[in-house]
Amino acid sequence: MAREPTPEEVRETYAAGVEEFASWLSTDTHDGLPLVATLVGAILLARATADTELSEKILESTHKALTEPHADRPES
Repeated sequence: MAREPTPEEVRETYAAGVEEFASWLSTDTHDGLPLVATLVGAILLARATADTELSEKILESTHKALTEPHADRPES
């Protein structure tokens, strides 16, 4: 019979998956980790506010923020 993984093993496996996904989203000039955090946060907030106008606003504004060309944004 197979043993259950320890909580530490589960965390390590999950962390490796997050790092792999972030690496996949990375470009030569941008780290993918902030993108992963933004996407996960947006999904969490949208689901927590499901069936409301706010839920759709969260998803739409996140999509817009992550897909619009940076060249069109005002400089800080």
